[in-house]
Amino acid sequence: LMDRVESMALSRPAVTQQQPEFTTDRTLVDRGSRKLDTFGLTRFDSMEFDLDVSYELSESHLIRDLVYVLQGIEGRFVKRTADGNYRCLPGVGIASSTRTSVNRVAELGWLYGRITRYIETIRSDTLQGLIAQSFAAALQEEITEYFRLVALLESQLLSNHQDLTLKQLTVWLLEPLQRFAILSSLCEACRGKKGGALLSVIHAFSCHGDPSVKRCLEGLLRAASIPLRSLLMAWMFHGELEDSSHEMFIAANPSTPNERLWNDKYTLRSAMIPSVITRDQAEKILTLGKSINFLRRCCGKRTTESMALQSLGGLDQVAGQLVALELEDHLQPIVDKAYNEVSKQLLDVLHTDFHFIDHLYALRRYLLLGQGDFIRHLMDLLLVELEKPASSLYRHSLSGVLETAIRATNAQFDKPEVLSRLDIRLLEVSPGDTGWDVFSLDYHVNGPLATVFTTESVRQYLRIFNFLWRAKRVEYGLAAGWRAAMSAGHRHLGGTQLPDLKPECRRLHCLRERMVHFVQQIQYYMAFEVMESAWADLERQVAAAPDLDHVIAAHQEFLETITVRSLLDEASSTELTHLRTIFDLIVQFHDLQQDFYQGAAAVRDLQLRAAELQPGRSDADLQTDRAIERRFYKETLPYVARETVVIHQSYVNAVLKFIRMLHRHHEDSLRLLSFRLDFNGHYKRADSAHGQKSRKHKYTTKSD
Repeated sequence: LMDRVESMALSRPAVTQQQPEFTTDRTLVDRGSRKLDTFGLTRFDSMEFDLDVSYELSESHLIRDLVYVLQGIEGRFVKRTADGNYRCLPGVGIASSTRTSVNRVAELGWLYGRITRYIETIRSDTLQGLIAQSFAAALQEEITEYFRLVALLESQLLSNHQDLTLKQLTVWLLEPLQRFAILSSLCEACRGKKGGALLSVIHAFSCHGDPSVKRCLEGLLRAASIPLRSLLMAWMFHGELEDSSHEMFIAANPSTPNERLWNDKYTLRSAMIPSVITRDQAEKILTLGKSINFLRRCCGKRTTESMALQSLGGLDQVAGQLVALELEDHLQPIVDKAYNEVSKQLLDVLHTDFHFIDHLYALRRYLLLGQGDFIRHLMDLLLVELEKPASSLYRHSLSGVLETAIRATNAQFDKPEVLSRLDIRLLEVSPGDTGWDVFSLDYHVNGPLATVFTTESVRQYLRIFNFLWRAKRVEYGLAAGWRAAMSAGHRHLGGTQLPDLKPECRRLHCLRERMVHFVQQIQYYMAFEVMESAWADLERQVAAAPDLDHVIAAHQEFLETITVRSLLDEASSTELTHLRTIFDLIVQFHDLQQDFYQGAAAVRDLQLRAAELQPGRSDADLQTDRAIERRFYKETLPYVARETVVIHQSYVNAVLKFIRMLHRHHEDSLRLLSFRLDFNGHYKRADSAHGQKSRKHKYTTKSD
């Protein structure tokens, strides 16, 4: 357009004859002194005329006014209205088509004013950031090109204003008017936005159907994104985030310690992610810079930047690609290459320098009771201590027992780095607790390992350990009861010895076998359907993890799977409470049968001493032995019989209710456990018989 205006100005001769200022039905002559404005146009500041009279103006006067309006300055006949627009005065006598054309051209001045006001707002507010400043600078370049056009129009007016018509001016300004309309709408949409949010608005406007407008807006987007490219390069290859205006889509918390660097220090600002960058790209960029900082500050590695840049061909090549080309098309391969290189190095450092896999296996063996010989020997050594009240336990004495268990089992072959982290933890003591209730193993992690094994993760490990330890204690007690029963059967209850105790022994044996079946099914379920399956998934996911985030997610999923399938989540609190009730009944039964077999053994020893007629025994001793025997038959044996019936009935009811709970559980594996616990329908038949009996009793009561 400017080329056409320049060529027309050079090809046409100048007119020397002075034209009158305006004409009406009567001819007016110059009554004021002329003076030139800053652009060389003639202003008539001293002219006096009545604007209430309708005058027939020539186009030259209107065009001269429009040149001022294009610069945001009011003319003599075109004034600014209350809404900020420019309109031809109502009293000016011109045709309606001419007035429409004048108002149409004057709209460009109004758009120019809106754009310049937005630029001034950005420049006066330093908190808007570099991206907004770059956008304002690009808009200013558009304004500068616009000024060149206005200057050429002015030159055309001074040299050959007779030949410049309003229609020509309207046609020539049609493209700038369309462009400024888009830019004005863009400025209004960008008002109050900065950083990536500002780029998203510009990118949305750049999706335009007009090729010329699209090129203009893409140029603005390219210019405004230059600071973002600089921020991206500093973050992706050096881990540096210098974002005082908070324009970047990555936020940093300077107060976060290095121990929480990976999880808490850096986060994504979703509102600041520009639309030219996808969410997946933004997450990879976050992980990329985070990995560099993690390697530098937590692992002591300082070669990440050069390795990532070397894989991309050097800093100059990457800078040229990011600055000269568009982010939308060329960012993905750069991010992928740098992300893969840095993530691979980080995982290699964790596996080789910090032995991540060794510690993961150690947690599986010790806190999840995977090292069977160690756990069994530890329980044998701790049996006496854990039977004591919890308040009488001391951590240093238990630590000595732990060392003994390690040296006596295959745990001694673990690496010293692993064994040095294994420790004893005593939980908070409640009234009535024994050592079994507060004892727990612990595993200390620090440094980069604490990023994966967080405090929350270790707390989950301890919850799982306490559940497994409780189940192991129940199994251990039933095994001890079985050994006591077998020993008593061979030593005291065989043949004709104590025949009165055989019925009670039979009842104890039947109830114990029921409990053994229940505990064995729970142990099998925990060992194979929970632990082994979840562990196999964890090993596969860790081996295929592309970065540390995937390792953390796989480890967390492993713990969550165990937590849900072990009834340790909040949704299964009722089922867990009921299972613990069953465990408590088994512990009560263990204590009951232990008292019974100890009493039976004492009575048998008394009978043997009486049969041997040992010399030196007085009548008082014999009377004492008979009193102990009578107390056993009159007090202990009836008490054991009554408690056995009570525990048996409570246990059967508890197991029936627990199976019904599992059958309605949302977890598939727990519903399958309900079928395993009642594989032959025994409890189901007992439940049906109990229901029929209850209904019959209810019917009989009503009849009575």
